[in-house]
Amino acid sequence: MKKFNFSKIIIIALLIVIASFSAITITAKNYQNRKKPNALIAVINDSTGTVDQLFSSPVNFLETKVNDFQNVMNVYNQNASLKKQLSDSLMKSQKIASLEQENNELKAALSMQTSLTNYSIKNATVISRNPASWDNLIVIDKGARDGLKNGMMVMSNGGIIGLMSQVTNTTSKVGLFTDSSTLANKIPIKIGNNYGLLTDFDKTSGDFVVSNMYSLDGVKAGDEVVTSGLDGITPSDLTFGKIGKISDASTVAAKKIYVKPAGDFNDLRFVTVVLPS
Repeated sequence: MKKFNFSKIIIIALLIVIASFSAITITAKNYQNRKKPNALIAVINDSTGTVDQLFSSPVNFLETKVNDFQNVMNVYNQNASLKKQLSDSLMKSQKIASLEQENNELKAALSMQTSLTNYSIKNATVISRNPASWDNLIVIDKGARDGLKNGMMVMSNGGIIGLMSQVTNTTSKVGLFTDSSTLANKIPIKIGNNYGLLTDFDKTSGDFVVSNMYSLDGVKAGDEVVTSGLDGITPSDLTFGKIGKISDASTVAAKKIYVKPAGDFNDLRFVTVVLPS
């Protein structure tokens, strides 16, 4: 293979540079004297122009690409900044909504406290609610040392939500009425001057089910359903909710009353345990 001679390239480059400077000098003098360049100078000018174009084209191309890349990076950085601002705004909105919900629940707990003047109560905070048993139970931060016992009524958001089911010294489990097994022992209720039993929870409609009514005189949608206390165990006049609809049946005893719960089972943060007199 023939060896590449760098010295020749250097000599040629020097000659081109000398010729270019010479052409520039002569061209400048001709321009000042307003003379037309001769044929040799014209050839040199054309050659140096071509060489200049060959060198400047890649440089211009590279400069354009660098500018394009910088523009892309600027757009990317602006987009990232906007996304962060949007994320921060959403987090703040969610925090505000959570605080508003918590404030409403605390107001509801305070309202219940003022309305339950005939009973001793104990306020508690929900510390655990397992997704696997979401409709079955919650765990609260009060227990036996706070005077709590199994079977006590538990309220939240303005209505009854369940019963104390397992009490330890410092915490307790509350069986929710969204789990029909918690209603295995029927709870006596009253609607006006009419009495019946709370027997089930309809997961499809999200309503309590009242049956075994002895009379439905004057009972209609929108009426309040409360505990009657006729079993001698549960306190009386605690709110379950309001009647949503009454089923069609040939007899009063066969009719079912669907009650919209006053308490919100989907967002339980604070509860009130009602201690029997």
